[in-house]
Amino acid sequence: MIELPNKSQVFQMLTHLADSMSMAVFISLINSENNHQPIFIYANNAFYNTIKLNSNKCINKNIFEVLNILNEVAEQKLRDLLDKENKNEKIDLFISTGLAEKKWITFSIKSFLENEIKFNIWTQEFYNSSPDFQHNNLNINTALQNINLKIEDGPDPICFVDFKGKLIYANRILLRLLDYSFEELLSIGILNVHEKQFIDPVIESFYATRQGVHQQYEVALIAKSGDLFDFTVTSFPFIIENEIAGVYYYGKDITEAQIFKSAEILANDITSILNKENSLLKKMNNVLELLSHRTGYECIECWFPDKLYIRNNLFASHYPNEPGFEEFKAISHTLQLDLNEDDLLLTRKGHEISRKVTNLFLSDNFPRKNWAEKLGLIEGFSFPIYYQNKLVACFTFFSRKKTINFNKILQIIKITTNRISIHIEYLKQKDELNQIFNLSPDILCLLDISGRFIKVNQTFLNSFEPDLSEINSNQFYQFVSENDYNFIINQFIKLKKEKLIRFECQFFNPLKPSNKLWLEWSFSLNLEEGIIYCAAKDISQSVIYDLKLKESKDRYLLLSKATNDVMYEWDVENDQIFWNESFTKVFGHFIPNSISNYDFWSSFLHPLDEDRVKRNFKSVKIKSETSLVNEYRYRTSNGEYKNILDRGTLIYNEENKLVKMLGIMQDITALKESESTLEQLNIALQQRARQLQELNKELEQFAYIVSHDLQEPLRMISSFMQLLLSENVAERSEKSELYISFAIDGANRMKRLIQDLLTYSRVGATEEDFLEIDCNVVIKETLQVYNQRIIDLKAEVKVNKLPKIRAIHSLIGQVFDNMISNSLKYNDKPIPKIEVLWEENNTHFILMFKDNGIGVDPRYIDIISLPFKRLHNVNEYSGTGIGLAVVKKIAEKHNGLLWLESEPKIGSTFFVSFKK
Repeated sequence: MIELPNKSQVFQMLTHLADSMSMAVFISLINSENNHQPIFIYANNAFYNTIKLNSNKCINKNIFEVLNILNEVAEQKLRDLLDKENKNEKIDLFISTGLAEKKWITFSIKSFLENEIKFNIWTQEFYNSSPDFQHNNLNINTALQNINLKIEDGPDPICFVDFKGKLIYANRILLRLLDYSFEELLSIGILNVHEKQFIDPVIESFYATRQGVHQQYEVALIAKSGDLFDFTVTSFPFIIENEIAGVYYYGKDITEAQIFKSAEILANDITSILNKENSLLKKMNNVLELLSHRTGYECIECWFPDKLYIRNNLFASHYPNEPGFEEFKAISHTLQLDLNEDDLLLTRKGHEISRKVTNLFLSDNFPRKNWAEKLGLIEGFSFPIYYQNKLVACFTFFSRKKTINFNKILQIIKITTNRISIHIEYLKQKDELNQIFNLSPDILCLLDISGRFIKVNQTFLNSFEPDLSEINSNQFYQFVSENDYNFIINQFIKLKKEKLIRFECQFFNPLKPSNKLWLEWSFSLNLEEGIIYCAAKDISQSVIYDLKLKESKDRYLLLSKATNDVMYEWDVENDQIFWNESFTKVFGHFIPNSISNYDFWSSFLHPLDEDRVKRNFKSVKIKSETSLVNEYRYRTSNGEYKNILDRGTLIYNEENKLVKMLGIMQDITALKESESTLEQLNIALQQRARQLQELNKELEQFAYIVSHDLQEPLRMISSFMQLLLSENVAERSEKSELYISFAIDGANRMKRLIQDLLTYSRVGATEEDFLEIDCNVVIKETLQVYNQRIIDLKAEVKVNKLPKIRAIHSLIGQVFDNMISNSLKYNDKPIPKIEVLWEENNTHFILMFKDNGIGVDPRYIDIISLPFKRLHNVNEYSGTGIGLAVVKKIAEKHNGLLWLESEPKIGSTFFVSFKK
């Protein structure tokens, strides 16, 4: 057995480095004790994996037995190399593994002496060329002659600095990680790729290591891209000829661990915010503010999905307190963002739910892009948050600068939201429950096991108005009267046994005793939590109703004794009818104890009414109707029959079975006799109405004939007077012409009076149907009739868009004709102005005719709409005075009115309303 130099500092350093490498490394030694044979003493895991052997078959064995070289030439070459001293060589070996696999392996062999023992370090080569380790005046190969370990292609970053801290070597992994060439890193300085907060600790560890004490610490290195990488660094003194010439650094990437650590800290801070007694909105606003500080994103939003998971709605947000962001927030609150189907179709990767992180500025579906860019936002992404495969929220992040370490921040957000997603879902559900709790119309509260209030809902507060600062120090029994105190204590004792109880009591705030309510309480005890869940319904109305019902029963008993009507209560199930005293008074039949049955009652029905009454009762019962009215004849004790009106109320149980009937039998014999008399009078009245209708038709015909016959002589007078004017010119004097013109004018006015009278009489007699009429068409037709008159007077007529109304077409035309005619006629202005407009209320359309005419004295407003009432001399203004009377009558026929507002010499506004 070879005694290994396991206490050697160099040997320990070599094995430590080799254990961390991904390429195969092993160590052999040669001394006089084993006849100068190369003995296998150490190998890392990568070596054993390569040759498919374990340590038991390798340690203390000849390396030629371990390697199983298949090429005799290569084996002889290897023996020659091992005989040489302190040489660095490479050799290609064709070997057979423990699984009989054949493979070529290139080894770099380096040797050093310690305590007269020659050690060979064998390192698997991946590259055919070695880098140039020369720098300035220091030869790296010479400086590392006591280590002689190939470290260029290891999995972890390694570098060396000289005694002054100047970089003299960096391996490929470090350069690749930082994205620098060796020359770039050399010009920048290794210290300057450290994050600022770590520079002082790195300098201190450098000086400590230079004194011969190795150090271990954590740092963050800055890559060319600006990304940060976290490492645990171990530093060793770099020894040349038994003197420390610099420091050797070996790093272990802990970026993922640091991300997890940062995420844990952030998640804990967020959890503490979510655990505070605030509204969900305030909590989420505080969470977003914290995320903004930790991630560097200035704008962060929280969107909650709706109940159908169709759209996201903005719930909380954090924006800079700067102009423009308030508008951005307002716009965001108006949006409902559709959820992408890809966000809902989740896939599993191990135990992690994949998330679709969307770059919003590259998305065609980003509706706020223009607004965001106006605010200088250049970067944004959305991040969905899931809990148990369900989307619970979506965060959006915006920034006005390019984010450094985006992937690191994304990982922190991902880990953090995994932790807080359950809190968000819990708080959302809690918030919904609180809303239900406070919106419930019933009284809800929580008590501890002793009956002290823990929480009450808004209905409780509104009902009893307790002092909020003292509610948690009040106990349930303090809100009941002294008479109920022992009852309530017994209920709490009962609750501990049965876990669920119900009871009724009067409840009130002792500080405001006027507001007393009767409540039906339900108590449920949760022993594990020590909480009593309580719900109460207000049954005050029911209690009051019961009291009133009792009073009603008492009044019923008094009334039943005082009334002459027969009152009864029929217990259908037991076939027992309870009568009041009036049964014997009205019918003369004696009933023992005022109780009979159905057969007894029905035995006094008139034989001709009995079947009908019984059929009616069966029909109502089958249909489950609640009322029954019957008229029938009922025999008295002296054999006479009385006419009875029987009104009954039927009462059914929960199974819809008839159980009771309450009713009154009223004697209507006298009423029936009166009805017979009234029927005879009604027949006489109907005959008289028909006679009057015939007379009315005769009068209408007479009015027509009179108006027609009266007009005929007037036409004759007017015609002959016209002939008289046209003849006997020589014999006619000026006075005779005046008299003739007076006669013609009188005849014409008489004719107009008769025509207007006929028009007035026809308004009420017309039997046309009510139709939907477009007033715009009617006014257009009217204005065409008066077009020349309007032109001659230079009148201005303005018509607003008018409504459609239900009316009689011919009568509506008369309204517009009369109103336009009057507005033109009674106007003394150089330019008459007329405006037709309208308005409406809940029941009527109102047409308005506004003019700038002569106006009406307020004293005469009430009489101008009477037939043939004129305020002006016929020589001033022509007409018969029937126009407004016709309009008024037409309005009344349409269930409307006519009225006006006027000021003399200024103008008038006439209002005509029509029922909708």
